[in-house]
Amino acid sequence: MTEDSAASLVRVLRRLGYYATVTESLPGVAAAGPELHAPATPLNAALMAEVIALRESAGTLLAELDLAALPDTPPDITARAAVWDQSYQQCKAAVLQAGALATVTPDVMDVLLRSNSALRRCLQQAMKAAQVVA
Repeated sequence: MTEDSAASLVRVLRRLGYYATVTESLPGVAAAGPELHAPATPLNAALMAEVIALRESAGTLLAELDLAALPDTPPDITARAAVWDQSYQQCKAAVLQAGALATVTPDVMDVLLRSNSALRRCLQQAMKAAQVVA
């Protein structure tokens, strides 16, 4: 194998590893599905809306980081991912506060925290895959 071929193979394997981690994290993301689609109480409706908005914005970013779309990845994706991460931190704090105030049960709080963390991991890994130069 030539040096160029070996270097190319390393990049492909690295990208593949990042996407494998995304795939492995998806069940954790999906774990919050029942909580997100349950009827919200007046006490937690705003929190659930915030969680759903966070997930939808991550979906938008992930769609733009799709492996097939990598040559056309928007140049501002890194900045938008950083803004998303700030939203993630705010949402995490809101979920923790809701748990502390008992506006969500500890079980729901735990599922939301774990699911959002898995989603964050997906986005981080997809960003890394996009940064591997083909």
